[in-house]
Amino acid sequence: MTPPSTDHQDSGNTEAKGAEAIYNRVKAAKKVPLDRMPYNLQYTVEVKNGSLIIPHYDHYHNIKFEWFDEDLYEAPKGYTLEDLLATVKYYVEHPNERPHSDNGFGNASDHVQRNKNGQADTNQTEKPQTEKPEEETPREEKPQSEKPESPKPTEEPEEESPEESPEESEEPQVETEKVKEKLREVEDLLGKIQDPIIKSNAKETLTGLKNNLLFGTQDNNTIMAEAEKLLALLKENK
Repeated sequence: MTPPSTDHQDSGNTEAKGAEAIYNRVKAAKKVPLDRMPYNLQYTVEVKNGSLIIPHYDHYHNIKFEWFDEDLYEAPKGYTLEDLLATVKYYVEHPNERPHSDNGFGNASDHVQRNKNGQADTNQTEKPQTEKPEEETPREEKPQSEKPESPKPTEEPEEESPEESPEESEEPQVETEKVKEKLREVEDLLGKIQDPIIKSNAKETLTGLKNNLLFGTQDNNTIMAEAEKLLALLKENK
C-alpha cells in the first residue's frame, strides 16, 4: 500500500496559517506515544482542504486545523502542537506503521482495505463525512462524534411531533466553559490513575465527551453529568 499523496502539503501554500502552517513545516517524526494520541489522530491518512482526514469504516471524519487555532482541540499535556502534528504527519507518510484499530479506523477502514485489495479507490476524492460547521458557530454544528451518542434519559419521546425542536433546547444548559473546566478536571485526575484498565476506559470515555461537546452531539447538561460520574469513578480508584 502506498501512502496518500501529500504533494500539496509542501507546494508552497502561502495562505496556510496557524496549525496548518505548523503541519506543513514540521518534519515527520514519532514524537507523541500512541497511548497519548488524542482524537484518533494516529489513524489520519491524508490532509485535504485544511483538514486531517480519518477514515472510519465506510465514511470519513475530518478534523480542521482551525479547531486547534481556536483552542477547541489541543496537544496532549507534556507535548507541543508541533510534536502532535509531526507525529500525525509521520503516520500519514508511513501508512504501514499506523497502529491497528479494532473499531474501523485507519488501516481497518474500507478506504484502506480497498487499496490493499488492489481496487480503485473511487472514494478517494469524496468529501469526508461531516456536517460542515458554520464559520460563526463552530461548536454547535461540528462533524458527528466518533463515539455514539448515549441516550438522554431526560428527553420525552416526540411521538406526536417528531419534527419539532428537541426537548433539551427548552431547559437551561450549563455554560460551555464550565463543562470544559470539568473535563479538564477529569483529565488532570486521569493522569494519577495507576490501574491500566480503568485508565484506558476512562480515557476513551473522556475523549468521547470532548468530541460530543465539540461537535454538539450532546447537550451541555448531559456531558456535565457524564463528566461528574467519570470524575467520581476516578476519585474512587485514585
